[in-house]
Amino acid sequence: MMIWYNNRERVTEKRQMCYEMANLPKKESGLPYDIWLDSAGCDRNVQHNHPRIKVSVNGELIPVILYSKTKIEAQKEFLKSGTIINWITEHFETLRDHWRRKLTDREALNLLAKY
Repeated sequence: MMIWYNNRERVTEKRQMCYEMANLPKKESGLPYDIWLDSAGCDRNVQHNHPRIKVSVNGELIPVILYSKTKIEAQKEFLKSGTIINWITEHFETLRDHWRRKLTDREALNLLAKY
């Protein structure tokens, strides 16, 4: 987690994000990046109508929107995005059910881990 000490608002934002997102480390998923799942999912008080995850690439969290199993869109290009898209396609139902709050963080993380 990156913390900016010069800007209190950003520190608070980063701390709050850590409490509201579940982390799937790359060593548990077998992916080249860490994956972050939104713990609030569809209950979050924002305009997200589709499930989304975030991919941690070089310290930046890149949103990936899951419109459907065949339409998945990263908000920014990054290396090995195809690997991530394929993984999302394979685990689409689990990610969608977690976003809809049908699965807890722990249940989803257990289903998404490679072992």
